[in-house]
Amino acid sequence: MKIVVTDSGFGGLGIAARLYESLKSHNSMETMDIIFVNGLPDEKYGYNSILDEKLKINIFNNLLVNINQKLKPDLIVIACNTLSVLLKKAGIYPQIKDYTIDIIEFGTEIVIQNHRSVYSALLSILGTKTTIDSEVHRSYFQKYPCIFSNVLAIPCTELVTAIEDDFESMKAKSIIKSCVNKIGMRFVDSNYSKLFLILACTHFPYVEHIFRHYLEKSNVPYEIINPNYFMIKSIENIFRDRFKTFPNVPGKIKISIISKTVITNQKIKSITILIKNISEDTITALHDYRYIPDFFSTGNFTNS
Repeated sequence: MKIVVTDSGFGGLGIAARLYESLKSHNSMETMDIIFVNGLPDEKYGYNSILDEKLKINIFNNLLVNINQKLKPDLIVIACNTLSVLLKKAGIYPQIKDYTIDIIEFGTEIVIQNHRSVYSALLSILGTKTTIDSEVHRSYFQKYPCIFSNVLAIPCTELVTAIEDDFESMKAKSIIKSCVNKIGMRFVDSNYSKLFLILACTHFPYVEHIFRHYLEKSNVPYEIINPNYFMIKSIENIFRDRFKTFPNVPGKIKISIISKTVITNQKIKSITILIKNISEDTITALHDYRYIPDFFSTGNFTNS
């Protein structure tokens, strides 16, 4: 059994790490490989730097084609909101859709399932520019105006880099404080019952405690929705019945990391701090990552 988890950066590595730790505690006769593929197209730029949507889609499609052909996964996990909004536009999607899951549903459908009894709440969505510009979340929740009477979407792409560089830095805290202030201003201007904050970027749960710190100061009644958590639980459920088949047989599971871009020592150090309380084995895999510069093609990058 092979599970490939991919992200445009390293937010999804936290999902892969938690999934690994969860699944290794189960028993199964089969060997299980969890492979995290860093989908960053180039050291000099990421998907949110590309203005041409067709180019974004082509680059992502090339990534998926190579994951499918070279790794032959049983399950592909798109642990990235930025990439998830591009998924159904990728040419290979019809071929892989039956064994691919993406994180968007865990920040939309599951939210409604869990909060149907809420009335007139403010919903705030924080994500990258690509995610927010797609309006995928806003369009979904506007179908439920009695629950979420207003949707406030805030792009904060710069928080991704700040988290990967140093999640406890003043820069990261300043960005988060600014976002919370915008939310607080909107909240006090109207008679909302509660705030629901969706962390629509897989990096943002790394700093959930900082969001909570500033939200507590704002005195706004709130609930933070972490799609990463729901995605992990969903994948666990997919394999639950398989594991029950062999209750007394120890399984074999391993985790590895592939990247077409160089992961600098400083980046490894920063990411290690992010996941040190999640999985030691994943940290080892990060230090031993496989550098494959031709893993997928990016074509000719242009920002014009």
